[in-house]
Amino acid sequence: MEYHSAEDKYPPITMSDRGGGIPRSTTDHLFKYMYSTAPQPSKSDSHTVPLAGYGYGLPIARLYARYFHGDLMP
Repeated sequence: MEYHSAEDKYPPITMSDRGGGIPRSTTDHLFKYMYSTAPQPSKSDSHTVPLAGYGYGLPIARLYARYFHGDLMP
């Protein structure tokens, strides 16, 4: 996470991770519910519960950001 100091009332905060990234061609869909780029679990993983791939994380995060007068952008 990075904090960019500025004289603005609401300075931007930039966050990143070490994931594989998301193709630019899919950025129009990032904040749509049920959209996911995570791979589907294989049959050998049937005894585990996936912790990613439901397509709710980014839309809900954006909802919270907007509630607090912020925003998330791709």
